Amino acid sequence: MPELLGWILGGCLLISTLCGLGVLIKRIVKQELRSFSNPDDYISNGLTTIFQAITALFIAFPHLPAIEIVYFIISVLFLVWFPLGKTRHILYFFFARLHLGYFYGRRGTWPEH
Repeated sequence: MPELLGWILGGCLLISTLCGLGVLIKRIVKQELRSFSNPDDYISNGLTTIFQAITALFIAFPHLPAIEIVYFIISVLFLVWFPLGKTRHILYFFFARLHLGYFYGRRGTWPEH
């Protein structure tokens, strides 16, 4: 991978990591979010955020063996948790949007522009 592309992807992943961290902090601090949050919310958010952060580091510094080991361990944890937790909605989201677009769009129920 070209070095410039690695830095761009790493930067984008760091931005998304900060956003995920912000959501996690918001979920912990705000009482109204805390009241309906369950452990799965925290685990899914935490694993996803850690996965993005370590992927950014792995892309930026691929030659460091310690980052590679941590990257693979976090990847395994994330991929094992993926079908078990709320993280699976990442996959369902695209199929649901596709279905909604074709089903309701064909019936003419969406507003025409």
